[in-house]
Amino acid sequence: MSKLHISDDLSLPLDFVTQTQAILAKRGVGKSYTASVEAEELLKAGQQVVVIDPTGAWFGLKSSADGKHVGFPIAVFGGEHADVPLEEGAGEVVAQAIVERRFSAIIDLSFLRKNQRNRFMTAFLETLFRLNRVAMHLFVDEAHTIAPQKPFGEEARMLGAIEDVVMLGRRRGLGCTLDHPAAPGSQQERPHSMRDPVLPSPGPPEGHRRSGRVGERPRGSDAGERDDRIATFAPDWNSLVLGPGLGRYQTG
Repeated sequence: MSKLHISDDLSLPLDFVTQTQAILAKRGVGKSYTASVEAEELLKAGQQVVVIDPTGAWFGLKSSADGKHVGFPIAVFGGEHADVPLEEGAGEVVAQAIVERRFSAIIDLSFLRKNQRNRFMTAFLETLFRLNRVAMHLFVDEAHTIAPQKPFGEEARMLGAIEDVVMLGRRRGLGCTLDHPAAPGSQQERPHSMRDPVLPSPGPPEGHRRSGRVGERPRGSDAGERDDRIATFAPDWNSLVLGPGLGRYQTG
């Protein structure tokens, strides 16, 4: 498989696995659906996927759409549908196992309290960034819970860990998708509670519903390399798709 089929009018290159995107939209317009389709396509292509799931909504990857058949071979840590229970002190151990054994996983944080989630995710992200060297894509649902706009106490270290993954992770094989609701009615559809430095530059507020605005912007000339982060917006039904190897086209 050389392309990831996201919708009838949008395919992404396989090297999306090590790129970073943000899916920004109002609630209920298909952010998680878009991310789950991308995850399914990566799994079909034999790529490693790790999902950070604060709400316990991603377990469905393990079963078919009708729920009657086995889905993808993906381990669930924590939550109501856990294959393995999740403890707050296990972040480093879980990350090390995922890196060394190369299996896909869902990290369901829904049973952890906020301070427990913060401790787990800090150790998990720091270990993932330190050890990984092979292509892996990290999906972070409700990303404001991991990258808060105004970190307090131990959240600052967790924020630093996710910033490393997003900004520097590609050199270590890490791609990342951040899924977050945008502030209703904002001109740029920017998120209202997620840390801005974690996000790609948005460009004009043209966007999509369930397929996407995908864009690439070069870094400053002193950086000496491309910025392969892409941004996906969902304020309406139109799509403007830009990106490495994608060209540019408008969809309805």
